[in-house]
Amino acid sequence: MSKAVCISGALALALVTGCGGKDKKKGTTPATAGTGGAQTQPQNPEDIDPNVSGDVPTSTFGDGGGAAGGGGGGGGAAGGGAGGQTAGGGSTGGGATSTPAPPPPIKPPGLDLTAAQKAQKIKGNLRKAGTAMAKNPPDAETGIAESKAALAVDETNLTAMLYLAHGNYAKGYYDIAEYVLVQAEKTKGGQRSPKLYLLQGLVFQATEREDKAERAFGKAVSLNGNYRSALINLGVYHIKNKRYGKARTVYEKLTGPLGSKSAAAWTNLGSAYRGLTGQSGLDDQSKRKLLLRAESSFKKALTLRKRYANAYYNLGLLYLDADPFPVGSKDMDTLKRLDRAKTYFEEYSRQPGADKKLAKEQMAVAQKLYDREKRIRDKRRKREEKRRKRDAARKKNG
Repeated sequence: MSKAVCISGALALALVTGCGGKDKKKGTTPATAGTGGAQTQPQNPEDIDPNVSGDVPTSTFGDGGGAAGGGGGGGGAAGGGAGGQTAGGGSTGGGATSTPAPPPPIKPPGLDLTAAQKAQKIKGNLRKAGTAMAKNPPDAETGIAESKAALAVDETNLTAMLYLAHGNYAKGYYDIAEYVLVQAEKTKGGQRSPKLYLLQGLVFQATEREDKAERAFGKAVSLNGNYRSALINLGVYHIKNKRYGKARTVYEKLTGPLGSKSAAAWTNLGSAYRGLTGQSGLDDQSKRKLLLRAESSFKKALTLRKRYANAYYNLGLLYLDADPFPVGSKDMDTLKRLDRAKTYFEEYSRQPGADKKLAKEQMAVAQKLYDREKRIRDKRRKREEKRRKRDAARKKNG
């Protein structure tokens, strides 16, 4: 059996399952997104935000729609016609009988097209699929339907396979997406496709196979070192595993030479700077510079996306933890710093997707530290006032 036939048979299963076949696994049904968490994950891998950004926990992915797949594809051709019928018939005994001409043989889709017609049809299907999947959110139904139409003509078309996998990923049908990607990897050029490994990483990420996700994103970056979507996701794992130096390299490349306008990229750059402030042997001047760069990066994220919850949260965390926080050559007043932390946590709580419980907890921490600092200052002020009174009394009596 040829490789193409093997792939065709495997994809046929994926196509049927994608249309809502009876053998669809229960685990493919997307769960409703939780109310907690800082961010829901966009579904367009060409402009993807990571599953985790900065130091904010995320909600369960998946606010996708109902039934899997891309709507009703054309069913199989009707079965063979009736065998030799009696022509005419009737009760008279002398009527002649004849056998009608056999029906034309059933042809696989696209078999009656010329090579040029096939190429034109596939091109049109892929253009429509690409347009559909580039929307925000993606039009997964159209993307799946058009990719199926292209695969009906050429079952080994890599681009169509990737759109099919992307569409099922966008709908939350991760096992179907993964199955299609396995077949796509076997096609010509599959192992040289950065997008294939990006999608693979996203599927692994969504199904909580973090080690495999990191390896897949790394593979995508190894194939294309400037692939922004893969870089931003790979950088997430550097941050999660406290490899802040590597994270800094990734996000400085994204926001610098690659000109990323992603709020997530800038937020993660800030998190990398903030993480580096905790390294041992760091002199005070270097730490101050890193803190200011972190602040600047988080604020840049908010200029790109005003309602980006993660940036507000990370600014709150920055002011809460950095004691002292630099202001020019001096240090920010502690009460002002803690008040600023509270303000950003409050702003975070108002943003879409914010974890309100988390925000409340952090505001309580900031308030507790604020109150403690205020008590310390009040006691100091009272002691100073008593001292001045004693000095004044001594001077008067002396």
